[in-house]
Amino acid sequence: MLNKIEMHDRMVSHHILDYYEASEDEINKRIFERCHKYSRCDEIEEFSLEFPEEFPGQQYMGADPIVRRFQQLMLQSIKAKNVLEIGTFVGASTMSMASSIGEDGRVWSIEKYDRFAKIARKNFEKNGVKNITLLEGDAFEILQTSLHSAGGG
Repeated sequence: MLNKIEMHDRMVSHHILDYYEASEDEINKRIFERCHKYSRCDEIEEFSLEFPEEFPGQQYMGADPIVRRFQQLMLQSIKAKNVLEIGTFVGASTMSMASSIGEDGRVWSIEKYDRFAKIARKNFEKNGVKNITLLEGDAFEILQTSLHSAGGG
């Protein structure tokens, strides 16, 4: 037997008008609630993370479950085996992407700041994620050097 679909659980065309009549904060809240409800964020692997003391307000940068779930869905939908990430911070999204592409894939992540790279390396080791190559330095320079050594641009 089919489950009855509750109208408040699904968006239909006239709900779009409700969004336009609400404040921006209310619209954002409704979008977030729907995304969280239907994105299976509870399936996101949790990692033990260390954060820099000098950025206490940035603890969730890159670690938001909805963003990480979206990244996973995108990578899985294209069957990605190689990922380039620019900006590692503490490595939350890096590890999430690495786990979603499998052990036979590789995430190449570039971090400009050595203090974040050190923390990210600790987080990778602490969580046992091995299919990550962390490159330290300016992304523009690293990419230019890599392209040049590979015979490109």
